[in-house]
Amino acid sequence: MAYSEGFNFRSWIFRFASILGERYTHGHVFDFYKQLLADPTQLVVLGDGTQRKSYLYVHDCIDAILHALKQPQNKVNVFNLGTPEYCQVSDSIGWITEHLGTEAAIEIFGRIAGMGRR
Repeated sequence: MAYSEGFNFRSWIFRFASILGERYTHGHVFDFYKQLLADPTQLVVLGDGTQRKSYLYVHDCIDAILHALKQPQNKVNVFNLGTPEYCQVSDSIGWITEHLGTEAAIEIFGRIAGMGRR
């Protein structure tokens, strides 16, 4: 914001939820999927599985950015792109294992310092 004010130009600041889409290459969903493809009998999970995650599909994210750019503009424009909906990591595990048709043994590494709950 200070840079925009100091150099007299408009800016857009976006804060994104976790983005999912066809070229998604990181995060717990991708990591779980890769782990289960490599060994469908075991899944290592950091945390206790109750962490909450909010996701936004990449095409919806792009639509939101384009929509924001068309709105009346201030010097600095700030947008939070996401949804109030969330799932727990344990929900993701269920969806991924069901999709892959596996019943992996889940190895939980408990709650990790700094991994707060909402």
